[in-house]
Amino acid sequence: MTAPVIVLDIDDVLTVTRDKVYEALKLATGRDIHWREWSEYDLRPRFELSHEEVMDVFNEHDIINQVTPEPDAKPFIDACKSAGYSVVALTARGWHPNAVEDTRAYFERYALAVDDVHVCTPAEDKADYIRHLGNVHLYVDDHLRHITQVLARTTNVGQCVLMDRPWNQTVEPIARAYRLNDCLVYL
Repeated sequence: MTAPVIVLDIDDVLTVTRDKVYEALKLATGRDIHWREWSEYDLRPRFELSHEEVMDVFNEHDIINQVTPEPDAKPFIDACKSAGYSVVALTARGWHPNAVEDTRAYFERYALAVDDVHVCTPAEDKADYIRHLGNVHLYVDDHLRHITQVLARTTNVGQCVLMDRPWNQTVEPIARAYRLNDCLVYL
């Protein structure tokens, strides 16, 4: 029998990415718009940058290699593993030229004992990947669109939780967490 799966988004769920993105965009544009003021996930209009320019900023500032774990990332992953779950880290970092290698190295560097890391390509959808995982007990992400797609297009996910961030405020009745340890109740 295969263990039930916990799927965790990486950026701003397992890692503190928002601070590095804020710093990089401030340096690149001269605009001091703190992440607490980001009311939408798409930062292009706010910083008046194209998609390519945003990706260039992320790559020039080596964002994916500069982030650090959320304080409760390791304890939460360890609790999931102790409870008998398989833990998959899932990200949409496919825009980065070394996304797979750098992301795997990050998990090794910080001794975050996930069972698998999957990097979605720009053409791949998180819901499509999750649909093929079997019994997914819990999925946590900070991107509202990813959560709503998983809710709409999968039947194998027991609980979806939106990591509460300024850019994902909604009136939709979606479970929220303010930190990973809030999700311990779902184990």
